[in-house]
Amino acid sequence: MLDAIAEVPIRQILEMPKEERLQSKSHDILLKWIGTDFKNGLISELHQKEGNRHPEKLASLQGSLAAVIDIFSQDFAGTGQGLAIESLLDKALFSTAEKDSVVNGLPNSKDVVRDHLYGAFSIVTFIDLARKAGVAIRALDIIAPATMDVKGKVDLILKFGERDQEGKEIVRVIQLKSHSSVINPEIFRADDPNLDTHGQVGPEHVRTLLATVRQTHWIMGEQDTGNAVIRPFIVIVPGYASESVRNCYGRITNTNSIDTFVYDAKAYGLLPDKK
Repeated sequence: MLDAIAEVPIRQILEMPKEERLQSKSHDILLKWIGTDFKNGLISELHQKEGNRHPEKLASLQGSLAAVIDIFSQDFAGTGQGLAIESLLDKALFSTAEKDSVVNGLPNSKDVVRDHLYGAFSIVTFIDLARKAGVAIRALDIIAPATMDVKGKVDLILKFGERDQEGKEIVRVIQLKSHSSVINPEIFRADDPNLDTHGQVGPEHVRTLLATVRQTHWIMGEQDTGNAVIRPFIVIVPGYASESVRNCYGRITNTNSIDTFVYDAKAYGLLPDKK
C-alpha cells in the first residue's frame, strides 16, 4: 500500500524474507539510504519556503523511514545484535557527532525533528503494539498513500479479510498521533458522537477524517465495489521521547502501556480478536 519508496532496490529489500535480508547484509544499504536519499530529500524540502514545500513528499519520506525502521525492528530487536544495530540507527538519525546523520543536516529546531523524524516512530510503535496484541502487520502494508495522509488525515489502513454480518469487508482507517507526554496509548472511535480527545486532536482533523471515510472509493481504490464498511479510529501512542519508548526500534517497554493497548484495542474493535 505504501507509495513512498520509489527506489526499487529499497522496496525489494523491504519485501525480502527476513533470512534473505540477513544473509545478503541488506541492512547496510538501508542505513546508507537513511543518510543519503532520505536525508537529502528531507533537507531539500525543508529548505524550501513554507508555501513552496510539497506536503505529499514529506509524508512519503516519513512513511519510507517508518518502513525502514520497521524492518530493523523486525529483524534485530530482542536479538543478540539488537543493541549494536540500534546504536547504528541512532547514529544515522540523531547523533550530532556524526557528520552524515540526519539531524546534522536539518534546521536547528526541536520541532523539525519531532515533526519529521518522530512521526515515523509513531507508526513503528503502533505496529509493535499490534504485534504484542497478537496481530502481525508490517509498515509496508498499512501506511496510507501520501495524498490520503495529507488531504484525508488517514495515516494507516488496516485490512484483515474480516467481514461483517452483511458480508461487507471491514476496513479500519487510523489517524495516528503521538506525544512525548503520553505513557499509555489511547484509542477513540472517530465517529463517536460523544468523541472527546481531551484537546489532543483538533476538530478540523476529525472532520476531515470522517469526510474521507465517506469516500469509500478513495480508500478501497479498484477494490471498491460498494461492499466495504470503513471504521475510523484515532489512536494516540507514546512518542519517541516518551519514557515508554526511548529506543530506535520504536518499541514499547512499559508493560502497563502494552496491557492498556491490548485491552482497549479489542474492546473498541481496533484489532480483530485473532489473527
